[in-house]
Amino acid sequence: MIYFLSKSEDEELKRILKSKNIGEKITRSIYKLNSEIAKINKFLTKLEDREKRLYDEIVKSKLRGDEHRAAIYANELAELRKIIGTLTVSKLALEKVLLRLETIMHAQNAATVVAQLEPVVLELSKSMKNIMPEVSLELEDVHYSLTDLAQSLSIEGLNFTVEAPYVTAEAKNILEEAKKVAKRKLKEKFPKP
Repeated sequence: MIYFLSKSEDEELKRILKSKNIGEKITRSIYKLNSEIAKINKFLTKLEDREKRLYDEIVKSKLRGDEHRAAIYANELAELRKIIGTLTVSKLALEKVLLRLETIMHAQNAATVVAQLEPVVLELSKSMKNIMPEVSLELEDVHYSLTDLAQSLSIEGLNFTVEAPYVTAEAKNILEEAKKVAKRKLKEKFPKP
């Protein structure tokens, strides 16, 4: 289920983030991720509609024998499919992060889990910077929340140290797995012309 925050709810969550309550910080991150996933879904829907229109234009151009116009549309379609692929991979990875955060609420090894999620969110933020800058900024905010959370967990004696952000082996595995799933879904959804 995707949640949308009102301004007052968002302000309340910002207040909570500044507090030292870890559960509230996790809850805020969950709400933020849900909101960003909803934005990505909405944008993907628009792009998929555009993809269908472009494909139809390619077919119409081919039927008219207008190879030049068909080639122009085909090139645009190829670029659009790359963007859809990137967004789909990002969305799947964010959904995995979201599930993991929900698991943290009940897990005893929270520091380890947060340490693994932090670089995934940062990497996704970077990959979306040119496609959806506003989502990228929100993901950076989630990344900083997770960094703060990891530091809080460290202070609470869970023997966790925060290092410079990098993509861990597990984070790379998550991104690769999400990429494979997205490519498979794209192939099923968008047959090659």
